[in-house]
Amino acid sequence: MKEPDIKNRPLMGAIDYLKREGVVEAVFNEHLKPYLLELKNNFTKAQLSQVLKIKRPASHRIYWLLREYAAFGKRTISVSELRHVLGLKDEYVDRFDHFRARVLDPAQEELAQTDLPFTYELIKQGRVITEIRFLFAPTSAALPELIPPSEAWATALLAAGVADKSLEAVREKLEAGTYDEGYIRFVLQAVRTQADAGKVKKPAGAIFKALMDGYLLPAYQKTQLTSAKPKTRTNQALSSQRKKLQSELEDARNSLSFFQTSLLYTDDTRPSFVAQVKSKIAELEQQLLQLEA
Repeated sequence: MKEPDIKNRPLMGAIDYLKREGVVEAVFNEHLKPYLLELKNNFTKAQLSQVLKIKRPASHRIYWLLREYAAFGKRTISVSELRHVLGLKDEYVDRFDHFRARVLDPAQEELAQTDLPFTYELIKQGRVITEIRFLFAPTSAALPELIPPSEAWATALLAAGVADKSLEAVREKLEAGTYDEGYIRFVLQAVRTQADAGKVKKPAGAIFKALMDGYLLPAYQKTQLTSAKPKTRTNQALSSQRKKLQSELEDARNSLSFFQTSLLYTDDTRPSFVAQVKSKIAELEQQLLQLEA
């Protein structure tokens, strides 16, 4: 009996870690180019605005697992397979309660803020939990039209957690001349300050309410009227605001690096995500320049 041919193709051709820059440079194996560059379908898509809301690596992977089954509304996966996908080798092997408290429940909390909130059921064989059934609302695999990257205000609102479907109402206010983009930036900063002080528990809701009701317009207009007059700001206040912007800028740059290098994205899906993050970075850099002026 003739033995079959065996072919082995490693995914990466080379990987270099540049310690000083804190950057990983990776090159795909040349033999895989036809498969990667000609990929037109059968891959999983997601909106940047949703992915940016997720911070934990395990939550990211669970999001993509569910996204693959978005049209079905449920996915059942064995505990051993889920641990493998999450890269957990020895952690929580004998303590499912720890796995649940430190992985499943935090992921459920994070994904509750995205387009894939879920619940889950534990499936047992005897007294041993062997599988997890994730349940979520079925959605179309097709993505809604992406927001043009030139609309920096929209990117900023999405990053703050405002729902995609709410942006049209904000756009109508802008087009009607109710306020300008400066008011949106003013609201974002005002609500962020209130949230940092513990006065706002749901920043996204507070932002949208301020944009719809316009109750911060008098305060914003007052700053516009007095902007031409010289005014002093304490070094402490300037330093605090600068640190916040720098922190947001660092997060955005980290996100850019992730979207540029992650194997989760293809040449078809990567550009739109990268463009939106670059728009966010440009907006933050502009705010820093205005702060220094």
